[in-house]
Amino acid sequence: MNNATTLLNCYERIAGLTERMLVVARDGDWEALVDLEAQYRAQVDAIKQLDAELPLDEAQRARKHAIIRRILADDAAIRDLVVPRLAHLDAMIISTRRQRALHEVYGLNLGV
Repeated sequence: MNNATTLLNCYERIAGLTERMLVVARDGDWEALVDLEAQYRAQVDAIKQLDAELPLDEAQRARKHAIIRRILADDAAIRDLVVPRLAHLDAMIISTRRQRALHEVYGLNLGV
């Protein structure tokens, strides 16, 4: 297997990870999403140097771009699912901080 094939296979693995990330995000399995995201980052880090140094012919570049478009589409769909969840968590954190601040100021037992 040549370096170009190796590189394109790495991109396919990344695409597979983003597909799985989208499935678990749709299922609301946030822990699995975090685990897959760590694998995703490791794969991206692993191919950076090879990708920068390896010239591809036109067909290989077209395949790489098609894979990247799939990755980006999945990434956008994941973001659409994650952003509302993050906003909800942020609101919960702010609420908890306010409750703690009230407790500290007034000595109230707010169950926090």
